[in-house]
Amino acid sequence: YEFSGGFYNAEVPLNLFPRSRDFEGLTLRRMSEKDHDGIAQCYTIRARTRAGMLDRDSVLWDRVYAPRGKTVEGWVFTNEENLVEGYLIYSVERQGNDLGVIYTLHDVSACTARGWRGLAGFLRSLYSMLGQARWNCGPGDPLLSLLPERGSALKWEEDWMLRVVNIESALCARGWSSALQGEVHFSFSDDVIDDNNGRFVLTVDKGRVSVEAGGDGRLCMDINGLAPLYTGC
Repeated sequence: YEFSGGFYNAEVPLNLFPRSRDFEGLTLRRMSEKDHDGIAQCYTIRARTRAGMLDRDSVLWDRVYAPRGKTVEGWVFTNEENLVEGYLIYSVERQGNDLGVIYTLHDVSACTARGWRGLAGFLRSLYSMLGQARWNCGPGDPLLSLLPERGSALKWEEDWMLRVVNIESALCARGWSSALQGEVHFSFSDDVIDDNNGRFVLTVDKGRVSVEAGGDGRLCMDINGLAPLYTGC
């Protein structure tokens, strides 16, 4: 195992989010169970273009929709074809006095730029005098990029680790950007799993990928060095 990313918590006063009056043509409505497939599709579109995001199974989605000890509320932004372009699922608690409202975002994502702007506008609409939003994210989170330079906080909580057990399968299963095209010649060493030793050629062509044994091994690394490259974090 090797360190492959960080777990961060963002805290943002709601009044820092930019206003959005018409959500750029998107329709905002409460989430229902019928939206789950569309939400999963929206998440997957984003996950394929971002580093460190998981391919969620039903267990992970259950944790999003029914976090332990929390009552959640969800909203979705849909486009002209009724496809989900953004969504958020959150719980609410009061801290201190009645004005100290904390919105914990258990999941928030969008697959278009206007979806992210719509989410920011929705959060702004929740504003009360001392309200703030909290969610787990990374330094490059799109919501953070919509904020002014000062006033928000991003705190490191813990590191997470990864161990690649099958190089060929892992590289083929990883999401790759449709903008990428080219090949990389690797030479890997693994003192635990023999099948991971040797030279491999990774070929990426507009999101399609193949891995074959061979090549000239120009990029040499051990299995630990592959972990952070694999996640991109």
